[in-house]
Amino acid sequence: MPSSKKNHRVSQKKFYLKNLEDERLKARLRSQRNRSKETPEAALIRKQKHREAQARYRAKNKLVLKTQSWQYRMDKKWRQAKEKDEQEYQAMLRDMDPQTRAVFL
Repeated sequence: MPSSKKNHRVSQKKFYLKNLEDERLKARLRSQRNRSKETPEAALIRKQKHREAQARYRAKNKLVLKTQSWQYRMDKKWRQAKEKDEQEYQAMLRDMDPQTRAVFL
């Protein structure tokens, strides 16, 4: 690749990083403008294509998605168990005599 094209590509990246919020705003406005012009049939086709793309993604990444959902559930379960243990520990410390560190039964 010629160095001038490489330098141009680097300059583009710097520009977009520097103006990221403005570019996002322009993209949102452009998207709204395009969607307001589209026909109901075109909107249905676009939505159908999006659903198909989602299905392809889920099929392709089934194991990863399954693992992530399992990990999320287990993290939530472990976090709740840890909080419960901490509450029990704090309650036990409150019930202790501060001088003897013995539990009153």
